[in-house]
Amino acid sequence: MKNTISGLLASVCFTFIVLGSSAAAQETAVKDTTITVQVAGVTCGGDLPVICKYVEKEAGILEIKSVGKVAAVSKFEVRYDPAKISFEQVVAKIEDSPSCDAPKKKPFRVKK
Repeated sequence: MKNTISGLLASVCFTFIVLGSSAAAQETAVKDTTITVQVAGVTCGGDLPVICKYVEKEAGILEIKSVGKVAAVSKFEVRYDPAKISFEQVVAKIEDSPSCDAPKKKPFRVKK
């Protein structure tokens, strides 16, 4: 009888642990957002990787990549975690990126 009760109690505890950790994993799952932003001020192909490297270091940025070639308005696809960084902060980080040929200048502007 004791073994049966102990076994039942162990099964119930195990079930609660499994269900609890599963629910916790679902709550902490990243709910990422992907946006495409248009950036003016990109003047050469060297600016594209500079912007990506600069922005991807920011907490909450999961991925950034340039889409297409350099143009009057270049496009970037940004995947980020809105629980860690806001859209406005993503924009600010892009606009704060240095130019490849003039690292002290901040020539980029996100079209809104």
